[in-house]
Amino acid sequence: MFPAMRLIQNLSTPLALAAVLVVSAPLAAQETEGELTFDIEFRLDEAPALSQGRTGTCWSFATTSFFETEILRLTGERVDLSELYAVRYAYLEKAKRYIEAKGDARFSEGGLSHDLILVARQHGVMPASQFDGLPDDQQVHNHGELSAVLTSMVKTLSSARKPSPYWPRAIEGVLDAYLGEVPSQVAVGDEAMSPSQYARQVCQLPVDEYVELMSYQKQGFDQKAELPVPDNWMHYDGYWNVNVEDMMSTIEHALDNGYSIALDCDVSEPRVDARGGVFQLTEDEEAAEVTDEMRQEEFDSEDTTDDHLMVIVGKARASDGRTFYVVKNSWGPIGPFEGYVMISQQFVARKTLGIMLHQDGVPATIRSTFEGN
Repeated sequence: MFPAMRLIQNLSTPLALAAVLVVSAPLAAQETEGELTFDIEFRLDEAPALSQGRTGTCWSFATTSFFETEILRLTGERVDLSELYAVRYAYLEKAKRYIEAKGDARFSEGGLSHDLILVARQHGVMPASQFDGLPDDQQVHNHGELSAVLTSMVKTLSSARKPSPYWPRAIEGVLDAYLGEVPSQVAVGDEAMSPSQYARQVCQLPVDEYVELMSYQKQGFDQKAELPVPDNWMHYDGYWNVNVEDMMSTIEHALDNGYSIALDCDVSEPRVDARGGVFQLTEDEEAAEVTDEMRQEEFDSEDTTDDHLMVIVGKARASDGRTFYVVKNSWGPIGPFEGYVMISQQFVARKTLGIMLHQDGVPATIRSTFEGN
């Protein structure tokens, strides 16, 4: 079973927000929908599943967890990073862009995996023990009021003819009030270092070596493109756009070689059962071939929506013979797998919007198409 979670919090499932190879071991038999049971083929991470609480910050919880599995893979050490550190700095960057664009930009709680790359490059990373985003002994992340206050502020500032130079301090003051003040240094034993030094020297995070893939015909395969969803607030256009076969072969290749994968996908499907621990499609959809045309049509019609981010950390074989991925979620330690979920391979093929992984986890034939571009 999975270890106790670091911080037990109330469950919230907002949909409009999304290592070293361990010895294979069967998961204790768990009955789920349709009496499915699962045998774990391998799992790259067994860290406890946390709760994002009443926030739209799945992108940070997922990608922070992805960073932690990468640190484990690279150093053999397990670390517990702060999810709210990236959220805080992302808010500042969103506010800056929104105000400079006079409101012609997106300002919300949502985000994507590359947001954490931006923050890590500029501000490093922070241990959760030194900044948890829960001041005054709060127990649950709840950003409803924080988001409303910040949104009101940036709208007011964006409409001003010339905002005063003091507004960044005003935004930071609100963030300090709701999330706590960020330490200027990280304590590592008897040594103090900057968050950027901590990311480089202790965590050894190669932030320039992570890539994101998507799979949409309209953007043109085998070239870099933008994922056109609202939470791509910085209009990042460096996604490697590949066909669905190459996307799935990348996931398989990465997992088989010890790389975890941050997963951005649709979780508004009728057979998404967080409490039962299983995400799958209808029987007809599970049996259907997933094509590029199908994926584009469902994205255009909004049958596939940008809902939630998680982390793929392993593979399992279901009792009916289907392949499922072992995925770490951020809705708290619920269900038979204590916050982890089993997602069918067909679900991932059909409902994934994008993935992030280390570039070495991408098959060489696919990587060669994009490297240097």
